[in-house]
Amino acid sequence: MRGKEEDDIDQALELGDRALDLWVPGTRPLDLRQHLHLHADALYWAGRYERSIGLSQRTRAVASDVHSAESLLRGGGLEALALAGLGRHEEAIVIFDELFEIARELGQPRQVLLNYSALIYRELRDLDEARNRSEEALSLSPAGGFGMPRQFAGSDLLLTRMLAGNIGEAQASWPALWEGAAEATAWTTWLIAGRLACSKAEIALHAESPESAAEWAERAIQIARRTKRRKYEARSLEILGQALAELGRRDEALQALRSAVVLADELVGPPARWQARAVLGKVSYELGDDEAAAAAYGEAGDLVEGFVATLAPERAAQLLAAPDVDEIVSLVGRRAVG
Repeated sequence: MRGKEEDDIDQALELGDRALDLWVPGTRPLDLRQHLHLHADALYWAGRYERSIGLSQRTRAVASDVHSAESLLRGGGLEALALAGLGRHEEAIVIFDELFEIARELGQPRQVLLNYSALIYRELRDLDEARNRSEEALSLSPAGGFGMPRQFAGSDLLLTRMLAGNIGEAQASWPALWEGAAEATAWTTWLIAGRLACSKAEIALHAESPESAAEWAERAIQIARRTKRRKYEARSLEILGQALAELGRRDEALQALRSAVVLADELVGPPARWQARAVLGKVSYELGDDEAAAAAYGEAGDLVEGFVATLAPERAAQLLAAPDVDEIVSLVGRRAVG
């Protein structure tokens, strides 16, 4: 899981499966609950959400048997994240609400759950809630202690600022986060670096130059491919495509954007899928291909409409009011049903 070499994560996935195949039933339950969670982590990173859910559920079951509160909460949190990866956000929210209550009853730290759950609210465009959770996680994570919760909270806040359109704030906060990533340990190193490289590419696209955006997008793509992070590979390809279009490299731009759509579709979750199509539609329109733009926006609108129908009314309304989602719905000339 160190993610330093091209095949590290592939080996981690292979060894994780082999360990489970060889495990003698009923033995070493403390080791088993740890292995189940770590293997579920690797599967989640690779976008294999269904399997990650199954192993996370097993983590929770074993953790209950051996009375491990930390594994119970981490297993449940990862299960909720993987459900969100499949677009099942309402189910994820129910799990998180239950886990926060369990953490309160058991007197367990909340930082990891706060970090996990912030993603749900970013994707639902409840940015105030996402920001509050990340800020609380940051306040509960001492600078001299275990660094992972603090580093994730910092990068989460950066992503929230960018979704809110506060590119200047994101640009100002990015250097310190990047410097801190160099001090990270274990898989945190590439998890944080991959996020931050992708974020820097987007910052450069809006506030610097297309050359810088393309350079950082390529860097982010390399990290994502080495570590099987298809979610960030897709997003980085979207940014690369926009930068290449600004540089007049039409064919390369469209190739990158179409690749992003394919990757997003493999990951299943509707938010990533409609975002990839919206970017493809925007660039296609700017390049003079109205037909391709209309097709991409139409598919994006279908995805928004289908996803909104799965949400509670108040969350559906908030998502539809978000500028990026409202733009999609407006451009395809329909009213998504909440």
